[in-house]
Amino acid sequence: MAEKIGRNDPCPCGSGLKFKKCCIDKNDRFNTQAAHTDDRAAGGGGDSPEPKRESGRVRECVPKASPFLRPLAEFAGGSGGKFNDEFYNEFDDELDDEFDEDLDRVFDDDDGRDEGAAESPIAGVMRAMRGKQPEDIFKFLDELGLPVTKEIMIEDAARVDSVYELCDAWQKRYRPMKNGTEETLMWEAAQVLWEKLDPAGTPCLEIIFDKIQAGYKRFEEDDDDAAGDATLEIWTEAWEGLKASLGRISRTFEQVDEQIAVPDGGLEEWAGDLCRLFADLMEERGHDYRTRLEKFAAEFMAAFPDAPETVAIHARIEIAKMLFHKGNAAEAAAYFEALAAEYPRCHDVYEHWAAAYCGKIFDKSNKLPPDYEKALAIAMRGASVEGIDGRGDVMETVRQINRTLFREKRLNALERETARAAYEFESNLLKRTLQEQLNALDELCLERNLRSFERFVDPVHMYETIIPRLAGAGMIDEALGLVSILYLRQPALYKENYKPFDRFMALAAIAVGDFESAESLVEKFIAADSPDYGSIESIIRFAVICGMEKRFSAHCDRAARNFFKFESNRRSGMGADLKFLAAPVIFEETFEKWKNGEPINEKALSDKLFMTGSAYDPEVPAGLFAQEIGEDGSSPASLGGRLRGAPISEELYETLFRMSFHYFRRMREERSRGFVLSSIIWGFAIEAISERMERTHADSGFDKICQFSRNELKNFAFEGCSGFGDESDRLAETAAGLKGMRSVFEFLRDAGAIEGDTCADACSAAEWTLAKLLERFKGRSWQLGFLDEIQG
Repeated sequence: MAEKIGRNDPCPCGSGLKFKKCCIDKNDRFNTQAAHTDDRAAGGGGDSPEPKRESGRVRECVPKASPFLRPLAEFAGGSGGKFNDEFYNEFDDELDDEFDEDLDRVFDDDDGRDEGAAESPIAGVMRAMRGKQPEDIFKFLDELGLPVTKEIMIEDAARVDSVYELCDAWQKRYRPMKNGTEETLMWEAAQVLWEKLDPAGTPCLEIIFDKIQAGYKRFEEDDDDAAGDATLEIWTEAWEGLKASLGRISRTFEQVDEQIAVPDGGLEEWAGDLCRLFADLMEERGHDYRTRLEKFAAEFMAAFPDAPETVAIHARIEIAKMLFHKGNAAEAAAYFEALAAEYPRCHDVYEHWAAAYCGKIFDKSNKLPPDYEKALAIAMRGASVEGIDGRGDVMETVRQINRTLFREKRLNALERETARAAYEFESNLLKRTLQEQLNALDELCLERNLRSFERFVDPVHMYETIIPRLAGAGMIDEALGLVSILYLRQPALYKENYKPFDRFMALAAIAVGDFESAESLVEKFIAADSPDYGSIESIIRFAVICGMEKRFSAHCDRAARNFFKFESNRRSGMGADLKFLAAPVIFEETFEKWKNGEPINEKALSDKLFMTGSAYDPEVPAGLFAQEIGEDGSSPASLGGRLRGAPISEELYETLFRMSFHYFRRMREERSRGFVLSSIIWGFAIEAISERMERTHADSGFDKICQFSRNELKNFAFEGCSGFGDESDRLAETAAGLKGMRSVFEFLRDAGAIEGDTCADACSAAEWTLAKLLERFKGRSWQLGFLDEIQG
């Protein structure tokens, strides 16, 4: 159970509210907004349909309070910086005075608050709400424009199982909430009423999820013998509540999983954690907990026929592992045998079964005497199952066992000779020339060779290592040929490990103008069961700077929406930059409509931005876009005047953000450059300036901040480049940024933000750095053919 943000912890977005009162609800807000799409579309600006579920688990999204340009967010100090904490809150504070007075009148006490503690008005209202009587809360809802009574709530709750569905019904019937603050207060009031009145006879989903989180909190924060029992009691109560709710309102596994906020892995991960907790207690206390575990697994699968089979499988695997730990090896083996018969294509069964006979290789607490030969036979049995899921994982178990047998000299003569040849091949491969490596892997790819070696070494890793080295050295045709050989000779192996190879082929296809192939590969990534959003992001960025912005804009928008809805709470962060590509796509579309005479619909624009995860409070960039692009916008020169001599302040951050829209418009109208490419170039320049700002006194003035040396810019640029194929590789984006820096600094000069000499020096430094970059990475010149088309 990984460390998680507690629901009662301060929200990392900087709003001043608790996490459960703030960003934890954003995914539900997304669902609420999607339900209102058609109503909003009637007001102009088009609709924003909920994205089709393409793949993967849904994660509760916790978007950060950042503008659509990542460099500008970093410029402002990241998620904890002044810009994010204060600039956005400044807009949240612009509520109607009458509304604030109503809140103060209804909730005017300060019970439970520490003396002298700073607390926002909204946080105070939500805290005080818990101590109020239902009639006071109904009065508060009435002042929000929702004349709900106890009778109405009971009638409405009979048809729903969620506070957010209940609130959605109220908004449709009475009036929609005008901003996120009103929505948060409405949701809180509804949940408190549900807890106090129990209007449906079953807890709402939000109360159930609160119990799940409470269980994690109890388990993680309390290091005592009773923590397991206490957590189990809390989670059992949550499960009984969920069963009761499902008995009243039918839900699929996916529908519930879309709403659960904790843990990161959703409903499946929580079920697995509960099974493991049962198993831990079962080993200590015996048969009763085994019965309870089997009962829970059966009930879970009965309640969710569409749930992944792994829930039931892992529950039973825990029982088999417990039997091994208690020394009942024969009974455990029979239990695994039954599992393998029922789920023959589940790799987990064979991996855990084999691991039980592997001594301490996979489990340091394993007390069963090792029997490596038996373990190897079980793992090889799994690997031989046709169409088994995760064959690569089973083969890694085989390799681990064989390494142990090789070290202990327990392989027969033929196997030992094969193992020696495989290990020598792997260790000597990188010592050869690239051409020799190419020839060696070509020969290895023959069926008989690869199937023999794969029991001892991982062949896929060799191809993943050599192909980028070939491409990085300029041997692009040879690298593509090796990919094709692997695809043709080992289709099953390629299918299971396609991601790095398809990413490379897509970039190569874009470089030679084969956009149809690149598009089909992007679509393949998006539609995959486990999309590689990092690769999607990399391919789309490269397509944009190669002149295919419009062609890939729909793919960008779709991928960003999927990432925001399904994956954005993953800790890896790969693919998170999709929102910084999707937001300019949306701005471009809005700009096109505005140029054709349509008014800018801020609400529709805000909704679209939110659906791609582009900002914590999407009303801010939507409002600024309407101000700066619309008829009442400020001129670039007047904005630039606010920068000259300005210390690092909120005004500076806000002005740079506003100025970005003017830069985009200028690039589009004067140089036919799209918003997405312009955002990549603008973002690179602002990020370079922000890095220098970190080492410059706050009162230096903006002009001095922009006076960086060539070596400063070179160090910054080279930091984002690495060998081809690395996930952090930003060679193409860095080259585009350096080439386009002239347009950024000329814009800043024309806007009055910097002096002419500063502009000239910056442009000279960029040209010098670009030349050094091209010299360093001359082997990858095939990847940089777009540079001549970018105006500097």
